[in-house]
Amino acid sequence: MKLSLILAFIFIAMVLQGQGIYTVYFGNLHAHAGFSDVEQTPSDAYTYARDVAGIDFLAVTDHMEQVSGDELLQTQQAAAAATQPGGFVGIAGYEWGSPYYGHCNVFNANEMPAVSSYLNWSSFREWLIERPYAFAQFNHPGDEDYFNNWYDFEYKGEATDASFPLIEFQNIQQANDWYELALNNGWHLSPVWNQDNHSADWGTKNDGRAGLWCTELSLNSMYDAILAGRTFASMDKNAIVWLESGLNHMGSTIQRYGNMPFHIVLNDSDNENWSSIEFRSDNGLLVSFASPAEVDTTILMTLYTDKYVYIRAIQEDGDYVWSAPVYLSGVITGISDAMQIKIPVYTVLNRDNTMEINSTQVVENAQIQLIDVSGRVHFSSCISLFADKDFTFGVANLQDGVYIVTITHPSHTLITKILIQR
Repeated sequence: MKLSLILAFIFIAMVLQGQGIYTVYFGNLHAHAGFSDVEQTPSDAYTYARDVAGIDFLAVTDHMEQVSGDELLQTQQAAAAATQPGGFVGIAGYEWGSPYYGHCNVFNANEMPAVSSYLNWSSFREWLIERPYAFAQFNHPGDEDYFNNWYDFEYKGEATDASFPLIEFQNIQQANDWYELALNNGWHLSPVWNQDNHSADWGTKNDGRAGLWCTELSLNSMYDAILAGRTFASMDKNAIVWLESGLNHMGSTIQRYGNMPFHIVLNDSDNENWSSIEFRSDNGLLVSFASPAEVDTTILMTLYTDKYVYIRAIQEDGDYVWSAPVYLSGVITGISDAMQIKIPVYTVLNRDNTMEINSTQVVENAQIQLIDVSGRVHFSSCISLFADKDFTFGVANLQDGVYIVTITHPSHTLITKILIQR
């Protein structure tokens, strides 16, 4: 059931003010060393990640049941010793590993809960809530058949929600099966891709990365980014994604209104093209389009019921990138929904130089016009639109640029903008 109404899109380049405040850093928020099942020490892990892998940060999170309080302190000391201001950040944590619910990394805590909490999800959550400085990450959901995955991400209230800002992916299935499920259930989670190293390959195990948008490369700034939701998960070590609405960055909750601007930035320094860029919500796929490697675009949308929106982008080599969501709240008033029309956004036109319009309902005897910014009419016709059937018109003779589409119906007039860019 389609509950969202898309009234207009603008596909244009813009200057991104919000992103300009932040710099992206790549790293790994889940790795093991000598206090778990790797021979090398936490110090070895941080040194390798910094000097060999060349990543910006590494979290050593040995298994909690194998780590003593003194060994956690040693990991924290090794993290601090490996940290180089502006060059690398070592992070110390541990992995809470329930055989029933699933595994969670705990950060910014100097103590550990009782091992008996492995058998009591409520006990662990209460322990974490009582320590507001600490926070946790859901690790590799669906990784084992015997996990109940925290009761399939059953929502446990605002206090627990605030204590779990992150969800980790290690494969595509985990992301596609569990990310939206958790968000649909009410969790406010930002994605990261981690390597979960169990051998001496910290940062080189694969190209997967956790991406953090920070004001600087420091532990405090990274924790701020995580708690604010400025993260993304990437299978490509160079790919970035940013999403904001106005000056509200991903991770923010904002009051919905008509024609909201959603600014999307995607980039890959290896110039890998995007075969599909998907703008998604709890109501499913809203918009998808293909693009060259660099994307800097704004989409105007009116979303009546969607709880959140985020970007899932796929490169031509099959690598995925997932942004954190922007969350929507409130009710829109004063906007007519008499005619529900949506116009896809294209960075590359159809090969036969056509563009498409489709409608979520029957619209008969509507007048459509395609007008350039000087007011010249390039196309005019009386059309009828039918639910989920495309109306196609040719643009082979048009110059690249911004055009205005008007669709006039006795009960409603829609005015929207499109970019023709070959």
